[in-house]
Amino acid sequence: MTEERKTQALYEHIERRVVPYVRVGRERWTKRAKRYFADQDRMVALLERAAKGQGFVAPTGPWRLGVTVMLAPAKSTGKMPKTAGDLDNICKAISDAAQKARVVPDDCHLVSIVAGKQLGERDSVKFTIWYYEDEQP
Repeated sequence: MTEERKTQALYEHIERRVVPYVRVGRERWTKRAKRYFADQDRMVALLERAAKGQGFVAPTGPWRLGVTVMLAPAKSTGKMPKTAGDLDNICKAISDAAQKARVVPDDCHLVSIVAGKQLGERDSVKFTIWYYEDEQP
């Protein structure tokens, strides 16, 4: 008989698209970069409220991220929209916001990402940040 491991988890559901990570260098003030930074500020505030409301204690070691991106079909084709952003950059944006909100200590401790995109009725993003208590230093 296997003993069940204790976990801590933070769940969040955003009823819109997440602005994907954008590499920022000299282009810091492009429209895309400005949208990314504004979205980061919104996600940081959301994560801080969610962590407090759910009693989430930030990990001190390895943590994991699960992301599901739901996208409304493109009006012209009825298929997956091409303007949704790359899945890896959406995960990076969520990870960056979690670090800025101090929900996780550092994204270098991220050990696993489970992510997917699928068609839905409307745009939304669901994600979970979790860790096993026995892995924490």
